[in-house]
Amino acid sequence: MSFGKYENYKDKDIKWLSNIPNHWNVEPCRGLLTERNERNNPIVNENYLSLMANIGIILYADKGDVGNKKPEDLSKCKQIYVGDLVINSMNYGIGSYGLSKHRGVCSPVYIVLKPKLEKIEERFAFRILEVKKLQQYAQSFGNGILEHRASISWDILKKIWLPVPPIEEQKQILKFLDIEAAKIDDLVSEQEGLIELLKEKRQALISHAVTKGINSSVKMKDSGVTWLGKIPEHWNVSQSRRLFKERKQKAITGERQLTASQKHGVIYQDEFMEIEGISVVQVIHGADILKHVEPNDFVISMRSFQGGIEWCGSSGSISSAYVMLIPEKKVYSSFFKHLFKSNSYIQALQSTTNLVRDGQALRFSNFSLIDLPELPIDEQKLIAEYLDEKLIEFDSLMERAIKCISLLQERRASLISNAVTGQIDVRNYQTKEVA
Repeated sequence: MSFGKYENYKDKDIKWLSNIPNHWNVEPCRGLLTERNERNNPIVNENYLSLMANIGIILYADKGDVGNKKPEDLSKCKQIYVGDLVINSMNYGIGSYGLSKHRGVCSPVYIVLKPKLEKIEERFAFRILEVKKLQQYAQSFGNGILEHRASISWDILKKIWLPVPPIEEQKQILKFLDIEAAKIDDLVSEQEGLIELLKEKRQALISHAVTKGINSSVKMKDSGVTWLGKIPEHWNVSQSRRLFKERKQKAITGERQLTASQKHGVIYQDEFMEIEGISVVQVIHGADILKHVEPNDFVISMRSFQGGIEWCGSSGSISSAYVMLIPEKKVYSSFFKHLFKSNSYIQALQSTTNLVRDGQALRFSNFSLIDLPELPIDEQKLIAEYLDEKLIEFDSLMERAIKCISLLQERRASLISNAVTGQIDVRNYQTKEVA
């Protein structure tokens, strides 16, 4: 559905906004919102709230074990009332803002704002905060090393001019966005559901292939290993230390540094920084703390309890905090590259400790506790090639779904921006719907 523009516009010389409908007003942010800077001292509220990027304000108890922790002293926190707008001064540009449905307290570094309801609807103010051009303009005044982490303040925000349609028109725009944005959200949810289904099927394919093989007619036997279950009759079970040795070789002078990640595997550090657009600590002096790694080695990274045993395709040096595994001659690395990413194997690794948590290092001693299947190397190669081919299909479908989500999100952002800045006229939206 397409929507026309208003009949007449005026240019208000606002840098982030080209023009607005003739009957709309503009006001600086301070004319529409006031900063709420109420401290929780003495403590009057112990309901700590979290601000999650692209989610908004939620109860701390619903956040899970991610992000910032609840402070022990709540007296320094800011109070939040229902209907307040909350902005993370560091992460506004990446979606860290929200409209609170809760009464509680939050981090003192957040900006808490109270809408002036005689001038602006709470949800209309929130919709304006969603406009990317406004976010980028606000962040351009901030201070920080990374553009998207530039810190902004109320002193910056309060001077930025915002479009203000009449209250009744704000309500019309909100009604339009509630319906049209929800349609897009439903489409996004469908694609997200498809991605989750593909992930499940992808994982099931890997787990079956690396524990049962790809010949459905072969006879099976009990492996005696819980995580493996039944395996082909001609397969054996071996202690992992008989298939892999620990590499303790020191780094070779002048070789390129590598880094390990679950997203990219083991790649050169400079390539990782370019891909991710971030800086990581590089060892320039004291390279003796680095270890050497060879192609087809496996690297046990810091997050290996979450599936971070990574295959290495290059020669180089890597942090001594990692553990390197050297495959024996009876190991075809590409087969075990898949096996180490199977959920059943990852769960077996997790069972070797009672202290599984983000950041805990998995040692060679943990790795050695999990027995592995031992099968003919030719069969390992066949299974690896089969999985490589099949996984390309799954990855292609997931990539298409991800691109679709990105396009839908761009469409949603554009719709919101055009509506709240008056670039489309939705006053007769209901009439158009009936027609």
